[in-house]
Formats: sequence, structure tokens, C-alpha cells
Amino acid sequence: MTVYSKWLGDQFDDLPDACQDLHAGYGRFAGRITVSYAPLPFVAKLGRLFGFAPAADDVALVFEARQEAGRDYWRRMVGDTPMESELWVTTDGLLAEKLGPVTVTMRPILQGRQLILRVADFHFGRLAIPSWLQPEIEATEFAEAGRYRFEVTICLPIFGTQIVHYSGWLDTFEALPDTIPDRETA
Repeated sequence: MTVYSKWLGDQFDDLPDACQDLHAGYGRFAGRITVSYAPLPFVAKLGRLFGFAPAADDVALVFEARQEAGRDYWRRMVGDTPMESELWVTTDGLLAEKLGPVTVTMRPILQGRQLILRVADFHFGRLAIPSWLQPEIEATEFAEAGRYRFEVTICLPIFGTQIVHYSGWLDTFEALPDTIPDRETA
């Protein structure tokens, strides 16, 4: 059972088929992604520090999900750049995702046929970030034309600006055969 299916429980069956296909098991899927940053000099560097891919316009995306020791590990190859995260369900039933030095816990909200993830807590390393300093994250998963679609926007309220936005799709009809090469060989 994947972390997502465990986390969503009975709500998992309410997801669109393409979302269920992606989160029901483990595998490797192909699609496309666009990543953009606010046009401020430090923002792209900040995004890279947090583990996001560099800015890219409609580039190849390969997504791989695997499980190890009860946690899920996601590796996204955005063009030639890996973007990796670790996911688990917390003791209080939230989804935790660690990307670089940042760990975000989220609550699921199903609206119609969309899954919206709402931030519950945000940590930089072991440091809990106060709510007034936390980034606002809007993450949505849905299906369109039979494909799994995602849309993520991260804003910093303190600066009043969007810092990163990424969106794209994955074809969940057929998993790709091989695994993504390790970071050292990528």
C-alpha cells in the first residue's frame, strides 16, 4: 500500500482514475512539466536550495515512486535534473513530504474530482516555521484527457509574491520499464 493510499483511506476511491493509477502502486511514468520562478534575483536560487528543479518550459518529466522501510520515495527527473522527496504519514494522520531541507505536512481536501493539499505545518530542518512566515502552497491533483495532472504554486506572503510554480502531466496508462538512474549517474 502506498503512503498516499494509506493517507487518503476511503477517500482514495473518490479520486479520478488517473490519480488512482499514479498513487495505487509504484512505478515509473513519463510526462511533461513547466517550472517557473518569480523574476527576483534570489528566488531561483532559493528554489534550488529547497530542492526544486531549475526553471524549465515544457520539458520531459519522468516520475518514479518506490517504497523503502514504510516510506515512499519520489524521484522526478525534470529534463536532466533530479527533484527528490520522501513521503510518510505522520502519527496524527497528516501527509509529510521532505524535499531538500524542508518538510511540509498537509491535509487532503477533495473538491469534486480534485485533490487539494493544504499545508498544516512547515519545517526548515528541525526548525518549525511560524505560520506568519510559512510559504502558502496551493497543490492540486486532477485528471484531464485521461492523464494525471498537477498544479503547484508556492508564495511567500512576507514578500507578497509567488516564488515558484510548476505544473504538468503524467501518462498513467502504462508504467515505463526501467528505473531512473541514481543521482551520481544522472
